[in-house]
Amino acid sequence: MKIPLIECIPNFSEGRRKEVIDAIVDSANILGIEILDIHSDKDHNRSVLTLIGVPHQVEEAILNMFEKAIELIDLNQHTGTHPRIGAIDVVPIVPIRNISIDEAVKLSRRLGKKIYERFGIPIFFYEHSAKRPDRKDLPSIRNIGFERLKEEIIYDDYRIPDIGERRLHPSAGATVIGVRDFLIAYNILIDTDDIEVAKKIAYKIREKTGYFKGIRVIGMFLAEKKKCQISINVYQPEIVDLDILLYNVEKLSKIYGTRVLESEIVGLAPYENIERVFKNTLKIRDNVKNLAIEKRIFDNVDELKLLISSIGSRMPNMGGGLAGGISLALGISLWRKAMLISKDINYDIKKIDQYIDKALNLSKKDSEAFEKLLKEKNFEALESCINVSMDFAHVCINVLNDIETIVENVSEDIISDLGIALELIRSALNSSKYNILINLKHSENEEYNRSVLNNFRQIEERFIFLYEALTSKISLRL
Repeated sequence: MKIPLIECIPNFSEGRRKEVIDAIVDSANILGIEILDIHSDKDHNRSVLTLIGVPHQVEEAILNMFEKAIELIDLNQHTGTHPRIGAIDVVPIVPIRNISIDEAVKLSRRLGKKIYERFGIPIFFYEHSAKRPDRKDLPSIRNIGFERLKEEIIYDDYRIPDIGERRLHPSAGATVIGVRDFLIAYNILIDTDDIEVAKKIAYKIREKTGYFKGIRVIGMFLAEKKKCQISINVYQPEIVDLDILLYNVEKLSKIYGTRVLESEIVGLAPYENIERVFKNTLKIRDNVKNLAIEKRIFDNVDELKLLISSIGSRMPNMGGGLAGGISLALGISLWRKAMLISKDINYDIKKIDQYIDKALNLSKKDSEAFEKLLKEKNFEALESCINVSMDFAHVCINVLNDIETIVENVSEDIISDLGIALELIRSALNSSKYNILINLKHSENEEYNRSVLNNFRQIEERFIFLYEALTSKISLRL
């Protein structure tokens, strides 16, 4: 089972005060979240955080960030070269695996609603989440900045937020949220302090006024470096070659009497878009693997932690049934270990592997059955959930029947693991019991309910008899 995974890249309006940056980033560091990258810029006075995690946990992490950012950032006191309208300015969401664009859009809308209800920050949606076709791209929403939006939101109908009243949060402004495709944030530093030169280069290459499709560009002056920067968002990386883009900026720089010093990627980027041209052509100091999102995911994502956090999240289809299935698979796996370490036991290991596959497949079926029940809310869907729980119970009793045949021959060195296996399998049986009982509460078919309970009780009675006999034998050998 692949746990749903999304990337989120919240941009917040602080790039100078390390203690504030650390506090906001730390607020997002919860179970089920992996922090992949943090990029802060003093001139922009802005930080870009890249995190990845289970969808519901990403929601919680972002809400934590808002709470901390409201406490520590006041846009009325904020200055920086980068356009912004919010303390948490923009929250891009990128589906990574096992979650569709439509599902991610629903998540973004739900998140926006929670942010407004909890903090009073008006929300604008963009890209795939946009509610208005004329406000799909980010610049169309953010182009006037916090100070002007504070006034224009009151009288300009174009500035009416998608969620919230026609007024900004007094210190945190507004926020733009949306599901988008992979984007490369790419900055090129040029050897001049003349902002007009930077603006001319930006004008020549941006999509709306120049000759590159799939990019958005602004020119800005960096007071810290006393140089100008061409700040580029490559929102269609599949049609933009970064080396050709840089070549054109170099050519234009020479025309305007300056030169390119270096470039940088903000956050992470797909490996295939940067590997070929990284070091020499792009004049980037960092290592290509450090900026490749695939590499960061591979190195940082802990699948076990993701699984545990998904069970502990609000995800409705990952609960007791999944936990019971994992408990059963773990118990059977420990039994397998005991078999391998012990000698002279005549039992087919492949049968144990089939039990493990069955337990894992039932875990998946349990999630699917519950999703179906949530959508259809009928007896057929309810029956499917109960049937899966009964299948779990049958596997539990079959496994104990087989363990009974070999328990005497298990090595003393591993007998404790077999005891632990029994406890895990017993936990799995109890999980199926509780799921059956909770689901039968919603069934009005009394005859069906009695039949299910009678069948389960027969399994449970046999299981308890075997469990007590086996645990007694194991305890005598410890």
